[in-house]
Amino acid sequence: ESGRLTCPLCSDRNWKQLDNDLWRLEQWLQFAEATDEARTDPPEQYDALEDAIQDHREFLLDLDSHKALVVSLNVVGSHVTRHAKSQDDGQRVQERLVAANQRWDRACSAAAAWQGRLQTALVHNREFHDIVIELVAQLAAAERTVRAREPLRLTRPPQELRKDFRRFSELRDELSRAEPRVLALRDAAQLLKGADAQDVCRRLGELRLRLQSLRKLSGVYALKLGAALARHP
Repeated sequence: ESGRLTCPLCSDRNWKQLDNDLWRLEQWLQFAEATDEARTDPPEQYDALEDAIQDHREFLLDLDSHKALVVSLNVVGSHVTRHAKSQDDGQRVQERLVAANQRWDRACSAAAAWQGRLQTALVHNREFHDIVIELVAQLAAAERTVRAREPLRLTRPPQELRKDFRRFSELRDELSRAEPRVLALRDAAQLLKGADAQDVCRRLGELRLRLQSLRKLSGVYALKLGAALARHP
C-alpha cells in the first residue's frame, strides 16, 4: 500500500486512465475481429480487388496507430496492477491485459494472412497486368504523336495550327484522365513483396513520371498554339 501511495504511476487518475485505455483497445479489437470475420475470398474482378486492397491499407494504418497504446498498456499496466488497491482488482485488470494481448496477436496475424491472400490475388490478376500493358501502349502512342509534331512551327496557316491545337488539347486531357489510374495501380502494387513487385512498382513509377512530363508538355504546346491562333485576324 505504501508503494502505491508514493509511486507517481499509481495514482487513482492513472488507474482510471489504464481502465479507459484498456476499454478503448478492447473496442478496437472487437472491430478488428468483426472485420476479419467479414472477409471472404479476394475479389477476382480488378476494380473490386483494388478497393479491397485500399480498405486493407487503411486497416493496417489503423492497426499501426494502436501499437503505441498496446505498448503503453503493457508497460504501465503491469506496473499499476501490482500496486492495485486490492488483489482482486489487480488480478481482474491483469487478466484483461493478457486477453487483450492475445486478441491483438491474433488480429496482427489475421491482417498479415489477409495481406498475403491479396498479394497472391493481385499477382495472378490478369486484368491488372493487362491495364498496365494498355497504359504503357497508350503513353507510347502519345509520345509518338508529340514527337511527330516537333518542333512546333507557329507560322503555318491557321487551319493547320487549329488542327494541332485540338490534338494537343485532347492529348493533355487524355493523359490527365490516365494519371489517377496509374497512381491507383502503383498504390495497389505497393502491397506486393519480392523482386517481381519491385519491378512492377518501378515500371509504374517510371510510367507516372513519363505521363506527367508528357501531359505538361502537351499543355504547353496547346497554349503556344492557342496564342499563335489568337494573333491571326
